[in-house]
Amino acid sequence: MPKGKVTTTLIVMATIAVFALLVVMTTPEPLTTNLVNKLSVGILVSIIFYSIVVLLPARQRKARIHRNLQEHYNAFKLSCISIFLIYSNSQNYKPKEMLLDLDEFRRYFKNNLTKE
Repeated sequence: MPKGKVTTTLIVMATIAVFALLVVMTTPEPLTTNLVNKLSVGILVSIIFYSIVVLLPARQRKARIHRNLQEHYNAFKLSCISIFLIYSNSQNYKPKEMLLDLDEFRRYFKNNLTKE
């Protein structure tokens, strides 16, 4: 089941469980109350357990992968900038990290290439 459907299903189940608990609290029949109470609490505990064991680690993993890819992409861009500086014979640009900004990159290389 896709991730969005799982989350939606969990929210619907939690809502049903909460409403069932509210209904149980207002009905006087002990057998129905006991059964619905146990089922509702079981559903809520299962949803909390699933959220802690499955959803939270999956989100952390996704964030970790995204952060790692972003770091590698920035390292790749710095490497390319170094190569561009070598080929343009202008290695005197000290803070190469400033060239990560697209506007600064365009300004520097436009001015540098038009001088030659």
